[in-house]
Amino acid sequence: MLLGMDLTFEVGEHERHSVHYHFNQSSGFGVISVDGKPIKRIFQMFAFATTVHCKFSVGNEEIHEVDIQRERKRAFGGVLPQTYRVFIDGHLAVEQAGERGG
Repeated sequence: MLLGMDLTFEVGEHERHSVHYHFNQSSGFGVISVDGKPIKRIFQMFAFATTVHCKFSVGNEEIHEVDIQRERKRAFGGVLPQTYRVFIDGHLAVEQAGERGG
């Protein structure tokens, strides 16, 4: 059983950037890329918190703060699909539930 998420979204109005978030819940590995270049690698197998944040800035002249939140249920949260939220400059931009893979 594979659980995880792939999200791709755009950041910026005049200075556009494509952000891709990949997290494999089964292995605990993930990566965040901006314009195809990895900027942050993730490894998290165990977490006591029910919400995990990945925060970073995007842009050179037009800088935006991005916060990708991964939320799990308290009981059996590591083996159930999780909810992913993307906040750009504090505003909810994307919300998606993870899906069960095969």
